[in-house]
Amino acid sequence: MQAFIRSFPAVFYLLLVSWPGSAADTLKIHLVYKHRLDDTGRSLGFTTIDQKFYTPGQVLFRDIRYDEKNGQISGYTFYFYTGGKLSSEECYNQKDSLMYILRHDYDASGRESQVVRLIPADGNLKAIHRTTRAYDKQGNMIRQKEYSGNKTEMSAAFEYIGPELPSRESRKFKQASLSPVKSETRTYLYNSNSSVKQVVITGKDKKNRAFKRIEDYIYNDKGLLTSVNISGPDFPDGLVKTYKYLDSGTISVYQESNAAGRIGLMLQYDYKKHYMDPGTQVSYLSRKK
Repeated sequence: MQAFIRSFPAVFYLLLVSWPGSAADTLKIHLVYKHRLDDTGRSLGFTTIDQKFYTPGQVLFRDIRYDEKNGQISGYTFYFYTGGKLSSEECYNQKDSLMYILRHDYDASGRESQVVRLIPADGNLKAIHRTTRAYDKQGNMIRQKEYSGNKTEMSAAFEYIGPELPSRESRKFKQASLSPVKSETRTYLYNSNSSVKQVVITGKDKKNRAFKRIEDYIYNDKGLLTSVNISGPDFPDGLVKTYKYLDSGTISVYQESNAAGRIGLMLQYDYKKHYMDPGTQVSYLSRKK
């Protein structure tokens, strides 16, 4: 347990303060390992790149990221909730300095209406980016916009064939956006059980050149997504995303390979439990009020 605690950043020690009357809980920890691959795609071992912490009720409250080259902590995020909804994500670097906060706002119906990115500036917080969302009466998101300062970066419109079943997404990126894409449209096709069968993506890049790619989705007999096969001029060798699962249905391995099967990326997932006090996290936003 002591070795486990030493893996936390310094701020963690400040947060190991029990709530009144609280006791140690069995925390759930999800780890992601990234494999080192040789030129043939064979694994030469792996390193931990991410560690997420959940309450016994499966609520994510802390995420630690690691530098894949040296294995040291590169940053971490605390998650805070209000009324059961995510209210803020507060991200720190390896030196425990606040980097940015994502503040989540909701409308009267409890749907996320806005996400604001805040950074520390002169002892206060400055909004540098916003994402806004609008919904129809059925609760489907029909519009989304992204702003950098007062400039619009991206606007998107969504069409549906049923609740939470989009048929078409259209995105336009402005000059203020860093995206290499000028416009993009996604068209969805579904299987009889409403799972995604195919997505066709078309659009133009910043040089006004047209592009097109197709994503085909394949599932196992349990209905779990096992692969996404991507084809198009941008992928002359093809791209196959493969998902493997434990018997419980939780993901165990994610791979990216070309159509010939040569692996270029392999992530492995592990699940552990630790009996310990989760401590008390104090939101930076609450301290600034």
